[in-house]
Amino acid sequence: TASGNVTGTNGVSDDRGISGSATTGKVNITVNNGASVIATGGTDAIAADTTTGNITIDTTAGGAISAADDGIHVTTTSGTVNILTSNSITGGGTGGASGAGDDGISAVASGAAIINIDAIGSQIGGGGDGIYANSAGGQIRVGSALNGGYIDTNFLGSITNAGIQTVNTT
Repeated sequence: TASGNVTGTNGVSDDRGISGSATTGKVNITVNNGASVIATGGTDAIAADTTTGNITIDTTAGGAISAADDGIHVTTTSGTVNILTSNSITGGGTGGASGAGDDGISAVASGAAIINIDAIGSQIGGGGDGIYANSAGGQIRVGSALNGGYIDTNFLGSITNAGIQTVNTT
């Protein structure tokens, strides 16, 4: 849990702002108390990865999330992913192929993981996609819980691919 601002390349856990990793256990990252997470060294602001464990990232009570790469980046094989946001999130501005980085929010599952993303913040931006979700067979839900089931945010003009892009490779 980050209750105060996190800035720079030497954040919590590694060179990202905040990161968490587990093979079979859960990864829970919470940003609250209006805290901002800003990664300045070409990395993700918030990153999490698991093999089979679930991931929950909740920034609904936090401040701005900003990075030179992805604002929020999650990878898993088969664990359920829950990303809950209600703040400004921006990824890097260099663009590129979808899911290749520079996204506002990116969630990628190499197996049949369920991905849930809720975003009701003031804005989402990035050089690639605003929200990118890719699951090899699992359900992808964008806008499923926080705001009556829909996204309520502004997608910034820096996005070069899509505001929301989902890929399911079943």
